Amino acid sequence: MHEGFLEIRLLGGSGKAEQAGDLADALHNLPKDMWHADFSLQLFRDSFLGVYQRKYPVRMVGDYVKMVDEIIAMKDRDEKRVVNHPELHPRHRRRVGTRRAHSKCRPRQSVLPTEKAFPTNAPTP
Repeated sequence: MHEGFLEIRLLGGSGKAEQAGDLADALHNLPKDMWHADFSLQLFRDSFLGVYQRKYPVRMVGDYVKMVDEIIAMKDRDEKRVVNHPELHPRHRRRVGTRRAHSKCRPRQSVLPTEKAFPTNAPTP
């Protein structure tokens, strides 16, 4: 998005208001939509950025489709790494993308000092 906003500024300053508006149209819903459960980065890439780049093949800043392709590739690599991670319980290794683990499989709790070790009503020196 940083590159998109930068290019919008550059386009506006060089008298290309229509192209700046088209780029703003391609990007403006991303901050809101990316938090929805049904958001698809691939659909965003094809439906918005791809359309913009076909209309304006010469850009001032960057190749937005290529940037999103790199993000998708990173996400795919990370998911493959997580799917068969040896510390995952076997029943969860193929369930990447689920939000809740099985009730018997809880993440490890960090070890914090207990109130018995550090009483809150102890007199201060």
